[in-house]
Amino acid sequence: MALSALVSLSGVEQTSGVLVAWVGTEVRGVQETVSTPPFGAYAGKSIYQITLYAEAGGETMRFEFYTGSATVSLTETVTFEVNGSVGSVLAPFLLTGTAPLTATAVIVLDASQPNGHAS
Repeated sequence: MALSALVSLSGVEQTSGVLVAWVGTEVRGVQETVSTPPFGAYAGKSIYQITLYAEAGGETMRFEFYTGSATVSLTETVTFEVNGSVGSVLAPFLLTGTAPLTATAVIVLDASQPNGHAS
């Protein structure tokens, strides 16, 4: 089965990373190279064209996306269909998830301290 998809984390389209398809605990497809069609409504967009494998039709596939620093579970699932196809470069399937929060250091300057030292 073929899937052409855009991946969006917290509303931001992903231009690099690894898309992984799962059935249960088994990996059923991996794609890390994006296609960028030169035409149509999605010209220049990063589209993941992944081949999905299954034992039989009807299996539910879930997806994860590895950003390089975190793995994100994606919301949508696809039901496997023998010789099937979901999405295309002209109308890709949208896979969405929530980007992981990143830690940010905050330094508070204390005006009551000499020279405004951090507290």
